[in-house]
Amino acid sequence: MGNGQNQPSEYEARQFNTPIYVGKRALDFSPFQAALATFTPERAAAIANVLGKATISDAQRQFEAGELTAETLTLYYLYRIQQFDADKLNSVLELNPDALTIARRLDKERARGQVRGAMHGIPVLLKDNIATHDRMHNTAGAAALVDAQAARDAFITVRLREAGAVILGKAAMSEWAYYMTTTGTSGFSALGGQVKNPYGAFDVSGSSSGSAVAAAAHLAMVTVGTETTGSIIAPASQNSIAALKPSVGLVSRDQIIPISPAMDTAGPMGRTVTDVAILMNTLTARDPNDPASASAAALFGTDFTAYLNPDGLRGRRVGLLRFVEDEPWDEALYAQAIELLKAGGAEVLEIGSIAKEDFALVDTRSVVFPYDFRHGLDAYLKANPQGAPESLAAVIAFNETDPANRVPFGMDLLTGAQANTSTQAERDEALAKAQSAARGYIQDKLAAHNLDFLVSFNNYLAAFYAPPGLPALGVPGLYRENGEPVGITFVGDYGTDAQLIAAGYALEQVLSGRREPVIG
Repeated sequence: MGNGQNQPSEYEARQFNTPIYVGKRALDFSPFQAALATFTPERAAAIANVLGKATISDAQRQFEAGELTAETLTLYYLYRIQQFDADKLNSVLELNPDALTIARRLDKERARGQVRGAMHGIPVLLKDNIATHDRMHNTAGAAALVDAQAARDAFITVRLREAGAVILGKAAMSEWAYYMTTTGTSGFSALGGQVKNPYGAFDVSGSSSGSAVAAAAHLAMVTVGTETTGSIIAPASQNSIAALKPSVGLVSRDQIIPISPAMDTAGPMGRTVTDVAILMNTLTARDPNDPASASAAALFGTDFTAYLNPDGLRGRRVGLLRFVEDEPWDEALYAQAIELLKAGGAEVLEIGSIAKEDFALVDTRSVVFPYDFRHGLDAYLKANPQGAPESLAAVIAFNETDPANRVPFGMDLLTGAQANTSTQAERDEALAKAQSAARGYIQDKLAAHNLDFLVSFNNYLAAFYAPPGLPALGVPGLYRENGEPVGITFVGDYGTDAQLIAAGYALEQVLSGRREPVIG
């Protein structure tokens, strides 16, 4: 759930030179073997021609017209996963053996005139830290949890099932949501291997890397990721998709393997802001099992698709904030972003760069994360004992018996969390300090310039929007000269999720020349 800003080139190089080890989970296509045997490349190409740029709404129109079924759409994605992802992009960690059965049942419901809503029959991949109480596992990519099965569905999994979504499988991720080691790479886990960027030899970024890549490479209509500090927004940026990191509490964190309850959230990821809004409608609801849900009470019932307004930027004042370590070739990107924002009707103010000293004021890694991770993980494992170790200490002990295969990049963050001696009071004090400084940083910028939103690239502002649980929306469409994707990120005050969607949708309408990934 947490990853920093753009990494140096040697960091990216390590993603394409991962250690040789044993233990990667192979995708099991046997439940779909007969169906896939009759699914020809020509049929896949015909569907791709129709759905290449389709939104969820477009797919629903195809369903209604009788030109597509949930079964066919699910099979199409299974075909693409087999062709382009298995041992290639590595964005899918596990397939739901019941996916086609679920799709057929939903088609029968539709034939009877029973359509549950906008997500009926739509295949979705969930990041592999979101619990599903079925024949799949919930592992966070860790070898120690290879046989772990959840005691019950996560709240958002229930929401998706009730809405008629087809849970297609689990997306790969940075192990333990990038809270594993300081020497590893984004997108690597013992069970999933190394997730690859479908646009080339670029950083895949974040811990929701599999969710981002799967959406970018047309391996599911939409996906769900999680974030603590940047790990929805960063991989969305690096893989040219749209994504929303919601205000904390708006989307339930129930039965999601945690890092920090103060900052964790799940969020929607897709190729378009439209699909993000549609999926957001399903994900949001008050959850009595999530204490943060009360904070978002006024937002429940929002129809996020009502904010898909091409004039959503018109008259808005946005402040463009540069990152403290901007590289010279980013100047062209800033110029493009300003031009696009203005074309959408926004008034753009350049308000400087992030000062290095500001990062020290919003530190959550020294005390908050190690304390929260240890106690949160122990509680999760206790509540979900089937096939899982009993504690973080047991996970560490398991890894120590075969480190070359179980933790080839090390596990210093795990051992550091286990050894952490901070008290609850010290943790609370550190969190309050970081939240106050981070909230003040964002709100002061908004107030000082009378702004509606801040704008940056990638997850440059994650250290500031994350501690107080503020929302961020990533919009794809920019590329560096070498073809590396760059997303434009909107950040607003708490509860402005719908307004961010309006702004992002408006920006999306003036973007042109979106590039398709190279995945074969």
